[in-house]
Amino acid sequence: MRAEFDRSRVGSNGTAESFLTMFTKKICSLMKIEQNAQKLLSKREFFGYAFGFIGPITLLSLVGTLQNLYYVYVIGLDALFSGVGLFIGLLTYAFFSLVWGNASDNATGRFARRYGKRRLFMAIALFPMVVTFILQWMPPIKPSVMGEENGAVAAWLWMTSFLFHFFFAMFSAPYWALMPEITTNEDERLRLSIAQNLANLVGTVVSILVPILLLSNAKWDQSLFWAAGVTGMSIIVQMALYSLVFIIITLISITLTLATVREPPIPVSAARRGSFGIFFRSIFKPLKENPDFKIWQGANFMINLAARVLLLDIMIFIRNVLKLEGGEWFIFLVVIIPVGKGAFAFFDKLKKKIGLKRSFLDGILMAAIVLLSALIFFLEFPKNLSFGLGLAFISIGIVSLVGMLIFPTPVNSALVDKGCVLAACERTELSGKYSGIYLFFLYLSSALASLLYSSILDALGAENRIAIVLALPISGACILVGFFLFRRVDLSSPQRGK
Repeated sequence: MRAEFDRSRVGSNGTAESFLTMFTKKICSLMKIEQNAQKLLSKREFFGYAFGFIGPITLLSLVGTLQNLYYVYVIGLDALFSGVGLFIGLLTYAFFSLVWGNASDNATGRFARRYGKRRLFMAIALFPMVVTFILQWMPPIKPSVMGEENGAVAAWLWMTSFLFHFFFAMFSAPYWALMPEITTNEDERLRLSIAQNLANLVGTVVSILVPILLLSNAKWDQSLFWAAGVTGMSIIVQMALYSLVFIIITLISITLTLATVREPPIPVSAARRGSFGIFFRSIFKPLKENPDFKIWQGANFMINLAARVLLLDIMIFIRNVLKLEGGEWFIFLVVIIPVGKGAFAFFDKLKKKIGLKRSFLDGILMAAIVLLSALIFFLEFPKNLSFGLGLAFISIGIVSLVGMLIFPTPVNSALVDKGCVLAACERTELSGKYSGIYLFFLYLSSALASLLYSSILDALGAENRIAIVLALPISGACILVGFFLFRRVDLSSPQRGK
C-alpha cells in the first residue's frame, strides 16, 4: 500500500519529489532539525506535518480577532447578535471535534485504507472550509441603520460561522490525531510541537495585523458602515482580497501535509460498524478507561481558559495600562521578539533536563505567578517605571505562555500511548478520540473565556483600568487550579500485558 501511495504522489521522473525533498532539507537545516535512528519521521515528514496548520490557524485566528468588530462596525449588526456568532462557532468546533475525531478512528473503508483515514477527512473538509470562510465576510443583505438588530444578517453570520467551524473541526481533529501515530519519540514530539507553534505564531500574528491594516485609516464611526458609502464597501472588497490570500496559503499548507505525511496502516481487524448509539458512547471511552486523561482534561480546560483571557487582554493592557507611545513600541518589540524566540529553546532544553511533566509544571507555575503579580498594576506608577515593570511583566508572561503552548500536544500524545496499553489496541483506533476530547475542552474553555472577559469589561467598563488589570490575576488563579490538577497526572505507560 505504501509503495502505491508513494507512486501516486509524484510523476514518473520524480521531479516533484526531488524539489520537495531539497526544499524541506534546506528548511530543516535552517531550523537545525537533526535526525537519528530513534526517530520515525524523515525531515520532509517533520516539515510537512509541522507547517500543515499555518494556513488553517490563520483562518481561525482571523475569525476570532476580526469577525465581531467587522460585523459591528462594517456590516452594522447589533453587537450582541454579532458576539453570538463567534460563540456559536466555538461551541460548534468544540462539539464536532469529538464527532470527527471518533469518526476518523472508525474509518475502515476502501478510501481510508488506500489514502489514510486521517488525511481522508482532512481532504474532504478542505474545500467547504475555505468556501464557508469567504461567505462569513460577505452577507448578501445589510442592516438599514448602524447597530440594527437585523435577524436576517444575524442568521447569515450564525449559519456561516457554524458551517466554517463544523468543517474546521473535520479537518483539525484528524490532523491533531496524527501526532501520536506518526511518532512515538517524546523528544521529537516536543520539537514537532515547537515547530508547529512557531508556524502557528506566524499565522496568528498575520491574522492580528490584518484588522490593523484594514481599519488603520478609518475612524470608528459610521464611515465604516457599508450602507454609509464608499468606506464600508472598500473595506468589504479588501476583506475579500485578504480572504483569497489566506485561502491560497491554507491550500498550500494542507496540501503539503497530505503529500508528505505517511499514516500507519489500518489494522486488518479494524472493520466494524455499529449503531449511532454505540458510536456516540464510544466518543468518551478515553475518559472512562484512562483516569489520568480525565484529570488532564480538567487541567487543560483551566489552563486554556486562563491563556485565552490573557490573549484577549494583552493588547488592551499594553494600550490602556502601559500606554506605550512612539518609540516605546519599537523598544518593546526589540526586547519581546528575542524573548519569545528564546523561550522555545529554553523549554526544549529544560525538558531534556527534567522531563516532560516537570517542565510543563514549571511553565504553568511561572504563568500563575506572573499573572497574580499583575495586581501591582492597580497602582499608578511614573511613566518610566510603568514601562520597565510592564516590559518585565510581558517578557516573563510570554516565556510562560510559550510553555503552555508547546507542551499540551506531547502530553496528550503520551496519554494516547498509555490509553492504547490500557485498552490493548493500536494508536490508530484511539488517537482520534483523544484528539477530539482534547480539542473539545480546549475550545469550550475558549468560548467561556470570551464570555468571562466580555463580562468583566461590560460590568466595569471597557476602558476601566481596574477591569483590564483584574482579568490577569483571575487568569492566574485559573492556571493555579490547572497546576494542581496536572500534578496528579501520571504520564508513564504500563507495560503491555500487565
